[in-house]
Amino acid sequence: MHQHITAQSLRKQLENKEQLMHTLKHLENRVTHDMVPVLIEILKTVDQAIRLVAKLIQLQPKEFNSQTLQVAIQRCLTQPINITLLKAIGALLQEFKIDTPDQFIRLVFRCCFTGIPQFGNLQPEHVVTDLSSDSEGQSDAAQKANSKIRSTSILVLKTLIKEFPLYFQSNWQLFLQKLLQLLQHEPRKNTKINLVHLIIVLLDTLNVSKWIQGIEIVKHQHGFQPKAYVLFQGVKQIHETALALLSGWKQNDSQFNIQLCKLEVYLMQECRILTKLQDQEGGIPLYQISLQLINDATVKTSAMQILNVLVYEGIKTIDVKYLIKQCLQGIKERNENNNNNNELFIQECYQLLQKCQSHFHKEFCELVNCQELQRIKQPNIQYYRIFEEISCVAEQGYQEILIDVALECLQSNAVELVPAGFNIIGNLQDQFWQKQSQEVIEKLIKQISYIHGQLFSDTPFNMSSLKITFYKAIGTLCSSNSVLQNPMAVQELSQMFNKLQGNNVHVLEKSSWAAANLSSLVNLNQEFYQLFLNFAMNTKEKISTNGLRGLGYYLMKCQQATINQDLINCYANALASKNPKISWNASTSLHNAVQGNCQELLENAKIRQSILDVLTKGDNLKAQMHCVELVRYLKNEHAKDYLRSLIWILVKFKNHDNFIEKKYQTRMRESVLFVLEGFFKRLSLEELIHALDDTLHEENVLERVATEIYAAVLDRKPKDSQIIIANSDLSKQEVLQLQQNFKDDEKTFKQQLEHSYIINQYLSVPKDEEFQGFFQQMSFIATTLYNVIDESPSDKLISFSALEALQELSTDSSLIKIYSID
Repeated sequence: MHQHITAQSLRKQLENKEQLMHTLKHLENRVTHDMVPVLIEILKTVDQAIRLVAKLIQLQPKEFNSQTLQVAIQRCLTQPINITLLKAIGALLQEFKIDTPDQFIRLVFRCCFTGIPQFGNLQPEHVVTDLSSDSEGQSDAAQKANSKIRSTSILVLKTLIKEFPLYFQSNWQLFLQKLLQLLQHEPRKNTKINLVHLIIVLLDTLNVSKWIQGIEIVKHQHGFQPKAYVLFQGVKQIHETALALLSGWKQNDSQFNIQLCKLEVYLMQECRILTKLQDQEGGIPLYQISLQLINDATVKTSAMQILNVLVYEGIKTIDVKYLIKQCLQGIKERNENNNNNNELFIQECYQLLQKCQSHFHKEFCELVNCQELQRIKQPNIQYYRIFEEISCVAEQGYQEILIDVALECLQSNAVELVPAGFNIIGNLQDQFWQKQSQEVIEKLIKQISYIHGQLFSDTPFNMSSLKITFYKAIGTLCSSNSVLQNPMAVQELSQMFNKLQGNNVHVLEKSSWAAANLSSLVNLNQEFYQLFLNFAMNTKEKISTNGLRGLGYYLMKCQQATINQDLINCYANALASKNPKISWNASTSLHNAVQGNCQELLENAKIRQSILDVLTKGDNLKAQMHCVELVRYLKNEHAKDYLRSLIWILVKFKNHDNFIEKKYQTRMRESVLFVLEGFFKRLSLEELIHALDDTLHEENVLERVATEIYAAVLDRKPKDSQIIIANSDLSKQEVLQLQQNFKDDEKTFKQQLEHSYIINQYLSVPKDEEFQGFFQQMSFIATTLYNVIDESPSDKLISFSALEALQELSTDSSLIKIYSID
């Protein structure tokens, strides 16, 4: 046993070098904090002890301090490079990165650059020489030692990049250029591999992909270049260097070729380099090199990874059919020979087939039929993922086997295969289920029901990721009328939502979606009421909107709904939500509910106030549209405020050119007018005057309302109905007589303008039955508004043209003058 070593005993041995060296050798993992000053002094003064002290630092960096780092750096700069000391510096940097002064970091750079001769001078004019010439005249041991020093320096640089990335940003171009030059000339395999790793760390740490992805790389004509452009040029240089080195793959070590392939995969996947280059710069040469590499048994897996990315990117110049044949051949040979030596390559083959099915569907279907898929069958996830892609399209030729494949996955004891079965089911649409027999559906439902029991028990199946795919499949089945025609399916599916408490948010998102789908098509039992209420009151948007959707369908179908304070608060708060999706779904859900037996909800003042706030204060068009529909269910005594809000919606109406917005706004305008019509029929003229008189007499209100009524009429007119342009001096009878002479075309309009006519436009009211009914509704609204103004006790002035426009619509005529009041 060695005697106990203390700081004091260690200091006494400074004069006896032999004894000191012996003690240091036996101090591994025994350094204490009080020994550090002595060890620092030894590091400063005893050259022979540098390696031993450095090893102690490596083993216990936490016991040392930033002063140790400073001394280690100075020794590294003044002595021949010591590998152990370089590693010790790397360990200290990781431990004291927060307390490390800037000058220390710069000195560490110098240490590393000393270890790599080509970095000794970071000036642009410095030229890298071929390192192979350095080996001339050196022994194998010397060459190996120098290579180790370069390799260790690169590892320390990797630590520097990770811990202090800002120091590399300013020297990005120059530093990268030196790395790439060294990569081309370094003779040693391990050092070259470390260089590739260093380049990937550099790209990753500086977040290069974020800067160059998804933006157009633009070069300024003069002066300072944008950061994205500078970084992209560096990435392009890396790609060109890797491509050049791969071109000479036969002269390279196989492990180095593998790392170069990984570097290219990183550039394609993370930096999306192919999207920034022409095919002849990126996709085509990579494809050609990969076809050569695939013949090398040691590198073919990496080559297949590159081909996978090229197929995923949809590079059109590659021969997809050839690749499919290569994959099929590789898998068949593996199956026939029962050879598991290159399982990674086989997995890449399956992945490439999957991507070909997705991105080159036509070519895949021409070469791979059901029989071919059966011949390459393997019980692994990559094989079944091909069917996940197939199920998204469900071509006629594959439909026969999709259910069988899904059942194979669901009945497997391998947990990793089960999600593939659920994904296949989740991708199939109602058209597919229409063609399935009831026996097939029942068999599938029974297996899913069995797995449901496993998912929420103490089994390997109890995983959130598996539950998410489970409810994806359930949601698809719950949205298929063909499946839900089977009473057994409805009963089993209804039982799959009773163990959701305590699950994570993603499981609740999918399960709430599935439950809402089921609620939209079938009557559910009372247990679902509380389930939907809990979903609807969840703070997460997707869960809340799904819960509201399901709740509305449930209440619409329910014969005796339970209306309690929780339900009232749920709807009132959701309507008032600042989240537009929640507010919109709440209004839709409430509209569905009141169409059933839940009109009582509108008796609640809190809900009515929320509806009024959406109509008057919000700008959520979809929510407003459904709240307008809700107003028609209100009792007459609540009508006054809501009638005003409907009028103000028309006053503030904005016309959009966007097709989707225009579609919703056209529907919104008609909804408002229809609800107004309903109240105008239910209320007396005196009640309408009391409710609307002040509002209609405000500035521009009547003009805007009349304009929107005319807009609704013109939106509904049949496409072949005629707009007649005529001189304003003509009477309606004269216009009808001259109707054939005045066509709705630009030439006629210009001719009349040249003669300084005042032009009027007329609508020849179509005889179309549907339009006639709509026109009568608008005519009734216009007549009622006219009567409200006519009988009003107010002495405020009103627009004569607006009154004239309303009166025009109320006349029984086959020709209507179109008023433009705005």
